[in-house]
Amino acid sequence: MSLLSANTLFHFTGKLDNILGILKNGFHPRYHAEDMSLFRDLNQNIAIPMVCFCDIPLSSIENHIRKYKGYGVGLTKDWGTKNRISPVMYSAQGSQATENLKKSLEYLDKFTSYRTPLPQEPEILSAPLFSFGELKKFTYFMKHVNSYDEREWRFVPQKSEEFDIPFKNISGKKLNEYIKRLNNNSPFPEFLKFAPEDVKYIIVKDNDEVNLVINFMKKSRKFDANSRNYLTTKMLTLKNILQDF
Repeated sequence: MSLLSANTLFHFTGKLDNILGILKNGFHPRYHAEDMSLFRDLNQNIAIPMVCFCDIPLSSIENHIRKYKGYGVGLTKDWGTKNRISPVMYSAQGSQATENLKKSLEYLDKFTSYRTPLPQEPEILSAPLFSFGELKKFTYFMKHVNSYDEREWRFVPQKSEEFDIPFKNISGKKLNEYIKRLNNNSPFPEFLKFAPEDVKYIIVKDNDEVNLVINFMKKSRKFDANSRNYLTTKMLTLKNILQDF
């Protein structure tokens, strides 16, 4: 019976250079646009700093790996747990959970602003357990159920700051340019680190790129002989994945 989830957290990217940078420095959180209309009437479109992963088994990952261009690093879930990486919670428009969270945010926003005691409606009894900022950050780990197949896990830096996307209908090239400016002007110095023994897979396109990664590690002071030898055993090519898994 095929597994529904892997015991690995995969991060996929579109460039070999990104994989080399990850191996050398770790993961660098970057801003991404998120539609929060499920949970908020105001500030529906925001940018959140994050690193994204998925736990799709290699036997089921073809569509995902093609979407994200075929370069990847897979790390153990134990490493993810130690670094407080969380699976995304998927919610549907109009569901009880979605509506309760939306009401809690609305009430907290209103009563925090006016310094008025919180009302005691049953659907928001949990709200006093959070500050408004903490509850907003809870939504950083929520997405519409339409994205359920991505099986996303997410790292968001603890000292993170969201930014409102200024235009509701901004999309395409303009949105990409806005996010790029945001990342250039508000870089996060915090890197999500890992040790060689945390790595289960390094995925590149073909054997030529396997050799490029090995040569990169040989030239870098970051990797001693033991690290290089260990990581070399974790190399997979996209071609082999699509043929053999």
